[in-house]
Amino acid sequence: MKRFSFLLLFVCVFSVLEYSQTCISSEAKNAVNKIKLIENLPIKKGEPFVDLVAVEILKFGKCASPFLADKLSNNSKSKVSHLFNYKIGQVALFLLNEIYKPLNYPCPDSSCVVTSNVGDYRDFVQFFQVKKNRQKLKLSWNNYIK
Repeated sequence: MKRFSFLLLFVCVFSVLEYSQTCISSEAKNAVNKIKLIENLPIKKGEPFVDLVAVEILKFGKCASPFLADKLSNNSKSKVSHLFNYKIGQVALFLLNEIYKPLNYPCPDSSCVVTSNVGDYRDFVQFFQVKKNRQKLKLSWNNYIK
């Protein structure tokens, strides 16, 4: 019985510590504000995140999502480059997709669609260049994470 009580206490304390560690919004906001420091993202689906800033943001999970969604309209350059130079908003979208894994892309509520002109990543790059599309993307994600 003592062993079970200790185990139950440990699980409860661990859960509280984990929650307080990952759901303090000011810490999540500070982590997301470092998004411009991310230098790489996994190239292939299923590869681990090795960039320490990306890992720090992802550890906050859904608590970071309002701050990531706020970055979606940011068209500033980032340090990430695979096939194209990512914008801050594209890095935020990458992280949001990692956290939520929604069925629809890029807008989780299907409110926007990337038109297939070329049939590869360039279609998304072109989509993201349009300010109106970035605003739609931000609105869609804000509604999705509520």
